[in-house]
Amino acid sequence: GRPVFRYSHPQAKFREQILPLPEPDEEADLKRIFEVESVSGSVPLQFLVAAGRNVEIAADGVVVVDGTVRHQLDQVNSADDFRVLENDGVKYVIFSLDPAKSSRLVQTIRW
Repeated sequence: GRPVFRYSHPQAKFREQILPLPEPDEEADLKRIFEVESVSGSVPLQFLVAAGRNVEIAADGVVVVDGTVRHQLDQVNSADDFRVLENDGVKYVIFSLDPAKSSRLVQTIRW
């Protein structure tokens, strides 16, 4: 089997599973599956999707970092679903999770 990582926070419990996805071409894929179980709280949970100096978000919600790494979340259909923060020249792409309900988030990273 594959390892499952467990994290806790006062508002939620998290399970993360990382799956390598072999590709026939020279690119590599990695899938991160997060299961979030809401415990309590009303403040949205923030998920760091990607960070880098050069970050582009396509209209369909695919995040490209430094022209080489692509990040995609299964719940995102639009660039408007993200918030971008910047600090010291680094851009951070954030996705908010509803703290009132449990959810499943799948992130595919391709490089």
